[in-house]
Amino acid sequence: MSVFNPAEKYRIFQHIPPSSGFVADSTGLYVSMKYANKAYLILNMNQGSESQLTVTPYQASDVAGTGAKVLSTSVDIWVSSSRSDTPTKRTAAANFTLSTSTGAMPHPKQCIFEIDPGLAMDVANGFDCLGVQVNATSSENTYNVFSLIDLRYPASAMVLTSD
Repeated sequence: MSVFNPAEKYRIFQHIPPSSGFVADSTGLYVSMKYANKAYLILNMNQGSESQLTVTPYQASDVAGTGAKVLSTSVDIWVSSSRSDTPTKRTAAANFTLSTSTGAMPHPKQCIFEIDPGLAMDVANGFDCLGVQVNATSSENTYNVFSLIDLRYPASAMVLTSD
């Protein structure tokens, strides 16, 4: 029997809830990364048309999104483009555009950003909150974005949504 309990080690934070209908630019909620080792920002998308979608993680000085700006450095990104596809590591970047698909729709896709706050965020100047923006180009593309946050301390002691 394992003593590993993900509920004590990780927090799941929903930045953008599952969408239905067209939202040209969607800015998600921000979460504090003060007590985080890493965050895995995950976009799940059901691509219903042959159009692109761009995902950009942002950093801010508080959970209200004050002073929001793109990450300070490029981060590792993994992408899968079908239900059976194993995620493939892509070139590190500050954002990612999921390309168009052709053929039978819909195409399920997933994009994962690995974010180390100490490396990718300007924590020295108070930018310790993580958010995301999604630029969608079609009402037929539905998506949601959440973070799996690896905490430094047991989850019961963490408050992530306010400073």
